[in-house]
Amino acid sequence: MEAERLTPGSLSAPTERRGERPSKAVWLALALFSAGLLLILIGVILHFTDPEAYGIALFCLGGVIFIPGAYYSFIAFRAWRGHRGYSYNDIPDY
Repeated sequence: MEAERLTPGSLSAPTERRGERPSKAVWLALALFSAGLLLILIGVILHFTDPEAYGIALFCLGGVIFIPGAYYSFIAFRAWRGHRGYSYNDIPDY
């Protein structure tokens, strides 16, 4: 099978989601945000009540989960509020 020759006009641009909210991605971002925050709080409480427990591990895991959740939740909130420079296109759609 012969490969097609690519020309500058032959590639199509990715389609943009104008005005529609990627609800699955927004809910996932909020779930990551909430779960990360919960794990951070549990990790801190466990570390200060029983230093030999797995508090630090839960704190680190919560931080890893919290960071992308907070980032994409912030973008979704700013896009929902209509601030310039933020759109739902900045959130990856799964």
